[in-house]
Amino acid sequence: MSTKCSIRYEVDDVTRVGYHLYTEVFDDENVFLEMNGFHFEASSLPDITLDNGNPRLVVKLPVEWAKKLKLIDSE
Repeated sequence: MSTKCSIRYEVDDVTRVGYHLYTEVFDDENVFLEMNGFHFEASSLPDITLDNGNPRLVVKLPVEWAKKLKLIDSE
């Protein structure tokens, strides 16, 4: 039995690249974005260019997928 509650889900049938945006039943303060097939870089080192020094995560997405995620407008 899954504890995930899907908000959005999309996977390309050919490449298997896709994403799953969901919540967890017992965690009502967060949402989760699972991405499959994307190349990424991640670091938990503090961002020294910002005053607060908090960890920073940058995700590089193809424009086509950013549009599917509705992060940018489709034109």
